[in-house]
Amino acid sequence: MADAAHSTTVSRRQALAISVGVPAAIAAFAYGVPVKATTLADEFETALAAERAVNTEWNELGPDYNCSPEWEAAYNRVSAQTSRVVDKIIADPSRNLESLRLKSQAYLWCYANDAEDALACLLEKSNTTDVKVLHAILRDLLAI
Repeated sequence: MADAAHSTTVSRRQALAISVGVPAAIAAFAYGVPVKATTLADEFETALAAERAVNTEWNELGPDYNCSPEWEAAYNRVSAQTSRVVDKIIADPSRNLESLRLKSQAYLWCYANDAEDALACLLEKSNTTDVKVLHAILRDLLAI
């Protein structure tokens, strides 16, 4: 009789973990996206969705509505969560285009997702060639 440590039988729990984890890892590998970057992208999108929900609630209240302490607390909470995810994105070294694109989206978030404002801000600081190149890189990454 074989011992449990060397059993070839796969439990339902193991099968489920394999069926979920392996396709995601294969897809990430096939497209050159590290699993960590994919996870960060998902975290970032979840955080942005929470921000959009809070902003939608505020927009539906109308222009005459003064921010209630409850709304402001909710906005501060979701914004802080997004900021924590952005800190993780900044700390994660980019080794492929998807990871760089995620960093450019995080940069755009800093400017309330206004690409023109975000890119113009670079040129306001300096109109030198290095800043123009950085501007072009960010513009192109955001367009992908």
